[in-house]
Amino acid sequence: MGTKEIASAIRQSIKNDKELAECKWSVTTEYYSGGSSIHVTMTEAPFEAFTDKFKRENKYMNTQHAFSETDITPRAIRLMNKVREITRSYQYDDSDPMTDYHCRNFYDWYYIGRYDKPFKVCASKPTSKPTASAQATTSTKVVLEGKLRLFNYSDKAIALVGDTKPIKDILKNLGGRFNSHLSCGAGWIFSKKAEGKLRAALVGAC
Repeated sequence: MGTKEIASAIRQSIKNDKELAECKWSVTTEYYSGGSSIHVTMTEAPFEAFTDKFKRENKYMNTQHAFSETDITPRAIRLMNKVREITRSYQYDDSDPMTDYHCRNFYDWYYIGRYDKPFKVCASKPTSKPTASAQATTSTKVVLEGKLRLFNYSDKAIALVGDTKPIKDILKNLGGRFNSHLSCGAGWIFSKKAEGKLRAALVGAC
């Protein structure tokens, strides 16, 4: 998946999450010579995102320090952590700091409010009912030979975790990307379109 498609998948995951959907979010992409970035911003919420200390010391209601306990309320931090977890489930990082080698599909940035659109508290809004596929995401899990676990990770992605080292080359050839930040543990992320080939390969590898 490209950065544009990943951003679209993140937006859909936010809509499918009852708590995140209560807030208004902006998910945008940026491209440059060294790669690309995804910027995720909470622009409105039915609760206060900034602490009293932050509001006393800052004229403008926006910050890039979206996880600072001195500036951000606990509820806002919890939602920012949740949306960061969703975003990073699509991220792979094959960088090697020992050799100064950088290989990441995208960089991620998080904000509450922006300089041109300050954060504001809004009234609670009705949320749409999660789709059947979104509900399945939270409950579907397949155990393969007791060593590998295959999850429906999101509407468009599946994750494979467990003892994957012996078959890492197979997983790479199938288009998988290793991600150490998955909510289900370090593992490999795939497009759902590759599920059939992945299952067939796992049967052959076991």
